[in-house]
Amino acid sequence: MILTPSANKSLLEFKDLLNKTNQFMNEDAKNNENYYIKQNGIKLEKCVFEIIDDLANDTSFKGKIELVSGLNFPDIVIDSIFGLEIKSTISESWATAGNSVVEFNRIPNIENIFILFGKLHHPIEFICKPYEDCLSDIRVTHSPRYMVNMLLDPQETIFSKMDITYNEFRKKEYPIELIKDYYKKHILPNEYIWWLEQDKTSPLKIKFLNSIHPPEKLAYILQGLVAFPEMLGNSSSKYQNFIVYLLQEHSIICSNIRDMFSAGGNFTYSNNDIILHKVPKIYKLIVDNKNDFITHIHEYYKSPKIANPVAYWIDRALEYSLSAYEHSRKLLSDILLK
Repeated sequence: MILTPSANKSLLEFKDLLNKTNQFMNEDAKNNENYYIKQNGIKLEKCVFEIIDDLANDTSFKGKIELVSGLNFPDIVIDSIFGLEIKSTISESWATAGNSVVEFNRIPNIENIFILFGKLHHPIEFICKPYEDCLSDIRVTHSPRYMVNMLLDPQETIFSKMDITYNEFRKKEYPIELIKDYYKKHILPNEYIWWLEQDKTSPLKIKFLNSIHPPEKLAYILQGLVAFPEMLGNSSSKYQNFIVYLLQEHSIICSNIRDMFSAGGNFTYSNNDIILHKVPKIYKLIVDNKNDFITHIHEYYKSPKIANPVAYWIDRALEYSLSAYEHSRKLLSDILLK
C-alpha cells in the first residue's frame, strides 16, 4: 500500500502516539502495580483508551479517538483509519490467542492496526507492535484464530512462512484456502488438518463415544471397521484414521479406542467344521453383527464398478490383517461369504 505524504505523516504521528502511550504505561505500572494487576480484559481496554485519549490532546488526533470494544476489531479506533487492539495475560508469557483469521468483525477502512499487550504479572510490562508482526501461527478454538506472540521476530510470522503479506492475505476472498494449502504442504505423516476442510460439515456439539446410546455407538464402530480395515492390522497407528473420522464427520471423541477393540483378549471361533483359536477380539464385532456389518459394506461401496462389495472389502482387509492374524482369510470368508 502506497501512502500519500499526508497519510504517511499521519501514520508516523500515530506510531509516535502509541510509543508515548506504551512508555507511559510501563513507567506508571512501576508505581501502580496493584492497579494494573486488576485491569484485565475490558478494564484494560478502558484504561488504555483513557491514557491514549489524554496523550492525544497535543496531536492532530485530539477528539478523534473512539473506544469501540465488544465484538469489534480492533478495540480502539483513531481518526477512523488507525486501530489499536488490546490483549493481556495474567501469566508470565507474552503469547495468547488472537482474533479470527477471517476478521468478519473488522471495522471498515482501518488499514493499520497495532497491538498493545499487557503482561499483568509481576513485573508488569507492556509491549506495542504492528499487529501482523505478532502473529506466529494459526490454531483452532471454535474457528481458525491467529496466535499472538509479542516477542516474535518479524521474519517468523505466519505470513512470512506463507510468503504473503498480512494485508494481501486478509483481503483474499477465501483466506482459509491459503491456510489449508500451506498446512497441507507442511504436515508430517499421520498428521491431519481436519478443521480446515471447508467441504466437511459436522455437528457443533462435541460428544464422547462412550456416552452415546449403545446401538448408535455400535453403528459408528462397524462403519469404522468398514471404512478403515487397517484396524485389523498390527500397526501402532492403525486407529488414527478412525479417530479423525469420528471427530471430523461426527464431532465424536473416543478416549479409549484401543480398549474398545481389543479388551478381553482373544476368543475361539467355531462354525460347523471350522474352529479357530486365539482369534483377536476385534473380529467378534463382525461375528456378532454379521448382517449389520454386511449392510454397512454395501452402503460404503455403492460404486457399480464393484460387483461384489463384500469380497472387495475382504481383499482390502487382508492387506492388513494377515500380518496380525494368519487365519484372517479363512475367518473373514467364513463369516461374510457363507
